[in-house]
Amino acid sequence: MCADESQKAVQVVQEALPAAQSTIQTVAQDGLGGLTRASQYGINSYNYLRTQVAGTGLQVHHIVEQRFAPALGYAQRQANWFSSVVVTPGEHQIFTNLWRNSIGYGTSLTRTPSEIWQAAQYVYRGYPALLEAAQHTILGQ
Repeated sequence: MCADESQKAVQVVQEALPAAQSTIQTVAQDGLGGLTRASQYGINSYNYLRTQVAGTGLQVHHIVEQRFAPALGYAQRQANWFSSVVVTPGEHQIFTNLWRNSIGYGTSLTRTPSEIWQAAQYVYRGYPALLEAAQHTILGQ
């Protein structure tokens, strides 16, 4: 690479740096790990968010999957009041896959709150706001 090319590369990086720092700061502030639509809607109950995004193509993700409601002492129908977040279909699939990799699916699977919390820490390791909401739902803290 010649000196002119190196200088141009440095200039491109310097020009892009403020925008990158702004993005990093936003992610750090909202704790939503760069989810594309979550900060627009915030964290709220599944039922509430579902009405907010009806017809948009966006989806609502239960931060603690509704299948864990009985293990946490809730009736299954109460899971629709669990903390949730608005996501794109692709983001939703990522979370579904992470939960599946962490705990799996099956009718005979029963988990303790401790096991669910451990899985949530894995699933939401890059999403501090989601992890905090999961902690509140799972551990009541």
